[in-house]
Amino acid sequence: IPGQVAGQRTALVASAAGFADALVGGAVAAGEGLPLLLVDADGVPEQTSTLVDELAIERRVVLGGTAVISESSFADLEALDVDVTRLAGDGRQATAVEVATWAMTALDWRPTAAVLATGDDFPDALAAAPLAGDVTAPVLLAAATTGDVCDLAVTAFPDVAVVPVGQAFTVTADLLDRDSSFAAVDLDGVEATFTVTPDTNRIGMATPTVGIETVPAAADGTAATTF
Repeated sequence: IPGQVAGQRTALVASAAGFADALVGGAVAAGEGLPLLLVDADGVPEQTSTLVDELAIERRVVLGGTAVISESSFADLEALDVDVTRLAGDGRQATAVEVATWAMTALDWRPTAAVLATGDDFPDALAAAPLAGDVTAPVLLAAATTGDVCDLAVTAFPDVAVVPVGQAFTVTADLLDRDSSFAAVDLDGVEATFTVTPDTNRIGMATPTVGIETVPAAADGTAATTF
C-alpha cells in the first residue's frame, strides 16, 4: 500500500542541513509513496511535528548518523509517539548502502541495477530519484574526488555489478524463491547471465575487470561466476 511499510504509515526523515541522505531517500520515497520529512541536527521543527500528526504517521525511518541527526533529535522523534529507526553508515556512501539494503529487506525491492551518482553534489542524484523509484533501483553515491563508492555486496545485484578496478569478484544469483518448495522448481537448463562493468571513478588507475558470462544453475538453485 503506498505510504505504508508493513501496514504502518511511514515517513522518511533526513537532515535539513545537508543533501546527501535526502538524495538516497528520495528514490525510496518516490517508489513507495512515502513522505520525506526534514529535521534540524539538534531538534524537530514544529512544522514537522504538526505534519506527523496530520498524516497520522506511525513509523519514522531516520536517514543518517548522529553527526547529521543527533541523539537529541532522535529522542524528540520518539517523543511523538511513533516507532523510530535509524539507517546509518560511516559516511554518506555507507548510509546509501544501508538505505538500499533496507529497501530490499523491508520493502521487498529486487533491483537488477542501481543508480550511481556523485555524493559531492546534488543535481544528478536529485534528477535521477523519480526514475530510480519507478524502477525500484536504489541510488548509490560515489565520491568524485577520492573514488570512494558504495560497498554494497554484488550479490544484491546479480544482473549488473560495478566492480572496483583490479579486484576479482564472484557474482552469485539466487534463482529460487526460498519461500517455495525446491521440488516445484525445475532447474534443468536454467541459466543466469551476469554483466560486470568497470567503476568509472577508478578506470584511469588500472585495467578494469569487465565482461559478460552466462552460466547454468547449480543444484542448490544458485548460479555464480567469477570476474
